Amino acid sequence: MVTATAGAVERYLDAYRAFAANGASRAPAWLRQLRDSAIARFSELGFPGSKQEEWRFTSVAPIAETEFALVPRPTPHAPRERDLEPFLLGDAAPHRLVFVDGHFSEGLSRLGGFPPGVTVGSLAATLARDPELVRRHLGHYAGYEDHPFRALNTAFLEDGALVHVPPRLVLEQPVQILFVTTGQGRDGPAVTHPRNLIVVEREARAAVVETYAALSAGVYWTNAVTEVVVGDGARLDCHRVQRESERAYHVATTQAYQGRDSIVNLHAVAFGAALARHDLRATLDGPGAHA
Repeated sequence: MVTATAGAVERYLDAYRAFAANGASRAPAWLRQLRDSAIARFSELGFPGSKQEEWRFTSVAPIAETEFALVPRPTPHAPRERDLEPFLLGDAAPHRLVFVDGHFSEGLSRLGGFPPGVTVGSLAATLARDPELVRRHLGHYAGYEDHPFRALNTAFLEDGALVHVPPRLVLEQPVQILFVTTGQGRDGPAVTHPRNLIVVEREARAAVVETYAALSAGVYWTNAVTEVVVGDGARLDCHRVQRESERAYHVATTQAYQGRDSIVNLHAVAFGAALARHDLRATLDGPGAHA
């Protein structure tokens, strides 16, 4: 199944070794094992090619051939709030999580006023504060065994949005999750691997707006995975807007896991990118579940 050159795959193996040796080494053992397993699987799969049925009409050669690099923290070109105005929903979604080049920006985010027990924040921060909540769900739904891009996302899993709504609670207002890319890494075109986890427990209700946007016209790559867990009788409305640079690459997966009599409504709109692919998957694990 390995269709890209050995050099293209080896670049990401080298990048992973550097990533794992730096800040990622402080992660809990279960997360380090998940990352190690994912990069090993990517090494076996390589980049998909046109001989694979799922990718027959999607050439990812430009992604494999471009030398993308992770953007270190702090982000070299941090935006100001006025730079985000074209992408913000304003009063329609007063709660927002903002990530710049894959890193959470507390200064640009607007959080607070949630019912007791609701968690909305950075995945990395929640992992430090409530590791059991993250461990219980992260990586259990969006499998990477047959999907090299999900494997890469899992290997470089570091941050993203976490939304957790306990049973029978209702979030009255939507939460916007905004990923903006400056496209200006220190070592060439940037790549980010956003990982989102949205959990709506039994008979709860929430709405989330995922937005991916460009702050420049440059070449970069967004490789995103969102895991959605909706309990029995719960409802989640997901709105997803992709507004990447016209020279960018966007590969994403949304994987939903639903209980009995649950509802997931997903509205996906794509405006940008030179190449964009969004895989949608749902597991309906109970009668009456609706996607």
